[in-house]
Amino acid sequence: MKTLESLEATLKAAQEPHAQVDAANTLAEYLARADLVRCGLLVEETLAKAQQLGYRLGEATALRQRAVCSLIQADLEAADTDYQAALALSRQEGFGEIEASCLLGLSTLRRKETNYPEAMSLLLEAHRLRQQQADVRGEVATLNNLGALCVELGSYDQATVFLLEGLRLAREHVLPEYEIFCLSNLAGIKREAGELDGAVMDLLACLERAQELENHYVRPHLLASLCETYLKQGQIEDALRVNEEALALASAGTDRQVELSLLVHLGIICDELGMPEAAEAAFTRALDRTKRLGDRERHLETLCQAAAFYQRHQRNAEARQAFHEALDQAQFAGARRHLARILRGLASLEPESLVHYESQAEAIEIELKQQALKSNQLAQAAQGL
Repeated sequence: MKTLESLEATLKAAQEPHAQVDAANTLAEYLARADLVRCGLLVEETLAKAQQLGYRLGEATALRQRAVCSLIQADLEAADTDYQAALALSRQEGFGEIEASCLLGLSTLRRKETNYPEAMSLLLEAHRLRQQQADVRGEVATLNNLGALCVELGSYDQATVFLLEGLRLAREHVLPEYEIFCLSNLAGIKREAGELDGAVMDLLACLERAQELENHYVRPHLLASLCETYLKQGQIEDALRVNEEALALASAGTDRQVELSLLVHLGIICDELGMPEAAEAAFTRALDRTKRLGDRERHLETLCQAAAFYQRHQRNAEARQAFHEALDQAQFAGARRHLARILRGLASLEPESLVHYESQAEAIEIELKQQALKSNQLAQAAQGL
């Protein structure tokens, strides 16, 4: 795993203009997890330089990276525009790797829009492309994404089929890092299905394997998943211990996205332990950081958690304010998967508008169930079920 310092040194040492564009794109990919503001500025500069040089590969890569930034910032329209442009350019020029990654990005975008059938179709197309390219790493990554989408849709059996195939390929081709990803996602299925003891054992095994491989990047992600599992078990002290370790690792590193998730976990844990002031401080810190970093997706998720916290403590005015802010952001961003939860929260706080909010939430839930059914049918067809 390359460090920020080594990537910056590579960019500084690059002499040839095309090499400078390549190094800048690689650095931007890293910065998307660490410093979104700096990433955005670097991407704009790199894209302009690539276009000036007529360097099509550099241009397609920069367009894809700008789409990633927009996706994190919940600017779905801008992300869609750049992904489509990068996809068209990669198909025109034969940049297979970028084409596949754009399909993955567009699938993530469609998931956020709750267009699940389209998300599934794009992932299946990316999977076929990876197979044609004989790109085993890319194929395993796509199978992981397929598994994650099936989990989101509640289709655990189909998710397991995709992830077990990814695990088989990772082991057959000796890709231990990808093996960890598959195993941790399989543990996530167990957690969602209520097999909490099995999920804990699997995640502990993943942590041990990551330690053997000296893979420090994946450790906070695994610890975050383990923390979530302990929370579901009601093992609050274990959850706190694991969360503190993960938060220290994430804060010392540069993966700000997992750090933000851990701050939300910390708020939930402190509330469970009867420490509302510490819980509120964690939520406030997460809200401040998501806003400052421009991570609108996680800001919206944190707003929902903070609103629920205020509601539990009968601080209804603050809960209403947080839910309304979340509703405005969700509607602006087209993040419809959050809307039902927000509307039901408002329905419980504003009885005079209960029928209005409940009817909207019910309509959204019915539509999402229909979308999930269509997506599952596509997955079953792909699996030959």
